[in-house]
Amino acid sequence: MNLPGSSKNPCIAFDYDGYIFAVGLDSKDLRLYDMNTYDKGPFFTFNYLDKMRYGPDWTSIKFSYNGKLILICTRGEVLYIVDAFDGQLKFKLTGHENKQEHELQACFSPDSQWVLCGSQEGLIHVWSTETGKMICTFEGHHDPSTIVEFNPKYLIEIRSKSNIPPELIALQSPIEIDDIEDEDLELEKAGKVLCEKIHSHDFLNDANEEDIFDSEGAEVIDRKLIKSNFMDAEKRLDSDIQEVEEAAELFVNSKIINAENIMKVKNLQSLYHTHTFGIITAIKAMLTFEPQDVDAALYALKNSIEMASIIRKEQKSFVSSLFSGIFGVNASTQYRIQKHAELIFAEANLIKAMLSLVIDTNIVAFVQQGLSIRNSYNIIKNLFKLIEKTHQNLGIDGFEKEGLDPTLVQGILFNMGCFGLTLSLLPTKVLRLFELVGFSGDRNFALMCLETAGGWKIQNRESYGLSDNHNKKRNTRIPNENHSIFEDILKQGKGSSNLRKFLCDLFLLGYHVYLSPMFQLPDINLGFANEILEYQLRKHPDSFIFLGVAARLKMTLMSPVEALKDYKRVITLCDELQNLSHTTYWDMGICHAAQLNWNEVYNCYEFLSETRWGKAFCRYLMAVSLDMKGDSPSKVVSLLEEVPTLTKKLAGKSIPIEKFVVRKCRKFKLQGGRLLYPFFEIMYFLHIFEFIPAEKLLEVVGMFNIAIDSLDRSFEQANKDNSDTEKELLPYDTFYDDLCLARFLKGVALSNLALPVKSFSLLPIESQAKLSKLLRTDSLDKDGSFNLNKEIPTIKKDLKYAASQLEFVISQAHQIKLDHWILPFARFEHGQILIRLGNLEKARAEFDTAIAGGYSSEESSAVKWVLGKNGRKKASMENRLQISVHNASSKIEMLQRLEVDD
Repeated sequence: MNLPGSSKNPCIAFDYDGYIFAVGLDSKDLRLYDMNTYDKGPFFTFNYLDKMRYGPDWTSIKFSYNGKLILICTRGEVLYIVDAFDGQLKFKLTGHENKQEHELQACFSPDSQWVLCGSQEGLIHVWSTETGKMICTFEGHHDPSTIVEFNPKYLIEIRSKSNIPPELIALQSPIEIDDIEDEDLELEKAGKVLCEKIHSHDFLNDANEEDIFDSEGAEVIDRKLIKSNFMDAEKRLDSDIQEVEEAAELFVNSKIINAENIMKVKNLQSLYHTHTFGIITAIKAMLTFEPQDVDAALYALKNSIEMASIIRKEQKSFVSSLFSGIFGVNASTQYRIQKHAELIFAEANLIKAMLSLVIDTNIVAFVQQGLSIRNSYNIIKNLFKLIEKTHQNLGIDGFEKEGLDPTLVQGILFNMGCFGLTLSLLPTKVLRLFELVGFSGDRNFALMCLETAGGWKIQNRESYGLSDNHNKKRNTRIPNENHSIFEDILKQGKGSSNLRKFLCDLFLLGYHVYLSPMFQLPDINLGFANEILEYQLRKHPDSFIFLGVAARLKMTLMSPVEALKDYKRVITLCDELQNLSHTTYWDMGICHAAQLNWNEVYNCYEFLSETRWGKAFCRYLMAVSLDMKGDSPSKVVSLLEEVPTLTKKLAGKSIPIEKFVVRKCRKFKLQGGRLLYPFFEIMYFLHIFEFIPAEKLLEVVGMFNIAIDSLDRSFEQANKDNSDTEKELLPYDTFYDDLCLARFLKGVALSNLALPVKSFSLLPIESQAKLSKLLRTDSLDKDGSFNLNKEIPTIKKDLKYAASQLEFVISQAHQIKLDHWILPFARFEHGQILIRLGNLEKARAEFDTAIAGGYSSEESSAVKWVLGKNGRKKASMENRLQISVHNASSKIEMLQRLEVDD
């Protein structure tokens, strides 16, 4: 890369993952670059002209080992620590002498807690990165100590519980690397005096010679021991896997502490004990998001990554190390345990990155973790290529020769399936961006990976040609090419292992039980989901995980009372670790909302409001559930006032649902402390309308009718004496926001009454096609195969009445002042009704219009719709709309294919 010609004192440093590098220019500008797109310029530039005006020239910059801080060294008597994520100047480190303007080079300790720097008088100074204060100084040199480096290898070997890192290496003057024959030896000699001094420091008096600790007293990995025991680890790999399988079984069956105790025995000694402990702590963290759980998970995953790094096949050079994630290590030449280490390295990095994205909520963290995820994906893809190559050249019997044991194969397939299935849910435009950097999202292939890894028969999706429509025109993987691999793996049991089976089943259940009803995915298979649940609950009758999924399935099938019984049992099973029941309270709140039990809804979200589970959103749910009861108006006001102060950001951006409720809080103020049925509005986005039993849904429709009648009367009253027939007088400025909202929600409720989600969207796609044909042709369900509670003509009439409510919204939405989300979602729901009625082309047109903002260009002109800067109105929850439209469009394609085949 070329720097500006006038740039002075350029400095450069890579972060320790090798994905991001920083460039310092003119002792005032700090620029951050992505290694893969640096030619497009920096993705962040920080300018410190005001804060460092007249300061000394910069001499070097360094990232901390955790990537969160950047150290700027200077020729003067000051060092700077800046935040690597937002560029804020955190501390100016002073107190060291450098009047002769030496080019001092300081360093971070490996745990990123300390900065060490030499000085003109030879002292070594230590500052805390938490406070910016100088902690201590060390003597040992009489001449200037210009370069200080920390040796992470010796830190690991030292036996100390000290709060100050004990091993340093100081150079008396800069040494050219080319002049050093044995760099490690020369560095050790150069710092000998200082190291001896530190070893005699009082901090070491309480050291325990039997244990190995980091600077905080936590046990760390003994790298030398792991390397020396490599062949023993290879021999005991199968027995280690068997032990952690037993621990995983205990965890799934709610014996969490027992499971952890088994893994702690060999944690930091055995590859699989360390990694499985990391996975379990990560699951706990994802269920609670409590700081102590997240910190424990990140630490455990870091240990897993380090353990795998020690065992993985070493790279030959810096260049091969840099590109190993892209081209992959030659897995076929590795020992068996090295192949497992390769998988674990990728899997642990992936889980750690996903967890970090929730914690580090800025854009730099998003870029860093995104690159880590891509690296993990490329490693997994390379391992899958080994499976393909082995199957092609040696057949299924060659797996053993290549070290592809069932646990390894299962792990590779599980991770390939997770990646592919997650990406396949994204809208086409978004997925294309991912594909540019090497990802792919074929849903059928992903599901086959997960089904095979879980030991399940591959489900039949070929009859309606499930393959992502956006992949058809490109040279992507065709699932049938690998069908024989999956069949052979299943037949020979080459992917049969208990270690990740529960994870495979959880991912499949998440797709069929949670996501499919939520986004009405086209290939839902509740029969298969029920088969998985029956198997798991027979094997693990006390599983808090699978009982929770079973309760969710009952809720989806409109049995909230039965679901609540299971949820209450889940809470009792989490008695050992109550934090794990947080997700249960969330779903219990939905169950109570489906029964219009506002007291219990409030209680559930009040409990969650004190946890890490989205405090802003939970406060809003508390407020609007109180509003639905008509109780405590002053408390409603105080709760809504708290909401904007509790929001968070993810990857530097606001969370969409939190952004939505903050807008609702503003509208509450604008309307003088009033919102129209705010909880029903949220119920739509939480998909609760699909879970409400018919008798309760009738009650909800009655409430909407009362609201609409009241709004109509207020409009008539406002125009009673209006002589200008061409100009309406509105009762209040946001009148049409409320009227369109009431009509929209009524239309959604009526469509679920006419043909409930379990009677249509939860059916297999072939049955949906047959039922749509009956409705389109006014035929009768002669054999009663759909178990409908109404005649086909009645259902059709009710669906059309529901559609009329949405058509009213579409005709009047141009008068909405604030709630612009209603129009595009009304288009989407109208398209959903058209699918049920069998009018697929019109449904597709509605979806296209929804994505375009809600009106076509002709409609916009006709109603004088004022467009935004980019030619459309900006609406809330657009990401949710795009995902829903993407999957609904896939359903249309499948239904049309089935019509042709028919």
